[in-house]
Amino acid sequence: MSSQMPVAIRAAVSWKRRRSLKSRYRSIRYDACFADGREEHGVELNAILQGARFPADYWSS
Repeated sequence: MSSQMPVAIRAAVSWKRRRSLKSRYRSIRYDACFADGREEHGVELNAILQGARFPADYWSS
């Protein structure tokens, strides 16, 4: 992970089925876009937004 903050965060939602209960649950995957044009897929929000250093940025998303 880079220490650079992302310019945009994209969330992708998908529904998955539990085998034992035959019910569905929502799975959210986050992608981060940076100023230099690169994208990181499947990032953890707390790590990428540096939640320990900038808690307002993490909790506002």
